[in-house]
Amino acid sequence: MHRTRHILTSFLVSTILLIAQSARYRELLAVIDRNTGLAHMTRGVNMYTLYALRSCVSDRDIPVLRDLLRDKDRVSRMAAASVLADMGARRQEGSSSADR
Repeated sequence: MHRTRHILTSFLVSTILLIAQSARYRELLAVIDRNTGLAHMTRGVNMYTLYALRSCVSDRDIPVLRDLLRDKDRVSRMAAASVLADMGARRQEGSSSADR
């Protein structure tokens, strides 16, 4: 009885989390999936993936990119991490040129 309740609770939580994913989250996942390269029969991030993702995100998407860091897909996590790092580097360049 207790095990059945645990399984049902797990199913309910996972269903709610799936529904709760924002439309923007799903859009960014689609961009990553459409621009992922295949080399040596292995799916992975390449520069096209990063260019495509960078071109469609702004500072408003930072929370969504943070959520992508916890995605189950390794490729999505790596792409989001690279874009977040690039966005941080651009901010630092902008603030250092403003300080001059």
